[in-house]
Amino acid sequence: MMPVFNAGAYLDPAIESLIAQSFRDWELIAVDDGSRDDSPTRLREWSQRDPRVRPFLQRENRGIPATLNFALTHARGEYLAFLNHDDLAKPNRLEMQLAFLREHPKIDLLGSALENVDERGATIGARSMPTSDLEIHWLALLDCPVRQSSLVGRSEAFRQHGLRFDENVASHSDYDFVARAIRSVAAANLPEALLQYRIHPKNSSRVRRDMFVESGARISFDAIRHELPDFPITLDDVRLIRAALLGYKKHGQQLQLPALKRAVRLYLDLFAAFAQKHQGHPLLARLETLSPQVLTA
Repeated sequence: MMPVFNAGAYLDPAIESLIAQSFRDWELIAVDDGSRDDSPTRLREWSQRDPRVRPFLQRENRGIPATLNFALTHARGEYLAFLNHDDLAKPNRLEMQLAFLREHPKIDLLGSALENVDERGATIGARSMPTSDLEIHWLALLDCPVRQSSLVGRSEAFRQHGLRFDENVASHSDYDFVARAIRSVAAANLPEALLQYRIHPKNSSRVRRDMFVESGARISFDAIRHELPDFPITLDDVRLIRAALLGYKKHGQQLQLPALKRAVRLYLDLFAAFAQKHQGHPLLARLETLSPQVLTA
């Protein structure tokens, strides 16, 4: 499933990355969300070239959550895979993820590590993601543990647990979705980077950045309250932890040493509470040996 809005030069490479998949039995539900450029025309052209591309055109811009929920209603496959219009799937992405899901029937949501690329598609870095369900639950307290563009899930799990995107969440909707979904289903990430995540000026404007930071803090706060209802923490505390340890700062925000020290104390207290809840879990010893940077990567 691909939400499309003013995709520009990124749309064709994104679709081409699906055409190049080693796994061939797929269909692309591409929903244009009221684009003002030529994205609708190009989607129609792609559908004429490859019948696996199924375009849907919305006259008005409804936002990514509503667009993805619309796509979910038209999905017909056993598995659901997501890809944003500006990202790229590695050629073996679907083959590897579907093989894993078939071999691990208890896992319903699966992502992967990421390769960051620039506007031209050149690699500019990599991002590892937590691979086990426990690590995913830990990271979900502070950040999105499974990236939307790398996500593959079982259709039955979506139906059985009513998994949908919250249309009231305008920014960081993937984080909100995953944080809620893992309360009902088990998730994992493959350690291989099967997705090229594009970083470009359109996703780093001041207004978008500030909205992204604030929305993420509120989702994080809700996740902590759900996972650790007795843990004493405020929304301002969450904002501080995410700013100091993850770099989620609003434009112009500066942190002094006392604030940084408080953020570290809050982080360690949060982990102690999480470890206490999951005491005895076989992976907990591994988590305790990881640095904060790895735990929140």
